[in-house]
Amino acid sequence: MRATRKILIACLAAAALVAAAGTFAWESVRPAKALAGKMRDRVTSRTIELLASEVYEVRPRRLVDRLRFTGTTQPIEQ
Repeated sequence: MRATRKILIACLAAAALVAAAGTFAWESVRPAKALAGKMRDRVTSRTIELLASEVYEVRPRRLVDRLRFTGTTQPIEQ
């Protein structure tokens, strides 16, 4: 009977520890979400002006990748 009681106490202690860790994690995330919402409101309400030297035009281009080796090659599938 004592072994069963020890196992029961250990399980209850583990459950309490998991509950405490979950509560801590839940409470630590809530302020971060509220702060993210406030920052999003701030960012969308401001206009950002850039200098011409800070702007770069992106254009598509071909990527060239050359691999040089000696010997013969064999395809995996024909």
